[in-house]
Amino acid sequence: MKSALSLLILCLSITCGQSDAIAIDLPAVFSSHAVIQMNTELPVWGTADPGTEVTVEFAGQRVTGEADGSGSWMVTLAPIPANAEGQKMVI
Repeated sequence: MKSALSLLILCLSITCGQSDAIAIDLPAVFSSHAVIQMNTELPVWGTADPGTEVTVEFAGQRVTGEADGSGSWMVTLAPIPANAEGQKMVI
């Protein structure tokens, strides 16, 4: 009985701990192996819960924006020079 109760408490604590997750959606253009236009500003956009702060990190830049009342957000990265190395975008 104690082990069943312990298991139930563990499952509930894991489930409740995940309720703070925020859903951020991006258009399909932002995917693995995408090629970014060089030497031009790079807009990054998507949707999230209204009022959510969204931070985009890419190529040494970090830009923050906020989702509006309808959940839309957009930030703009400064122009990025040509680069033959793969980069990782973190949102």
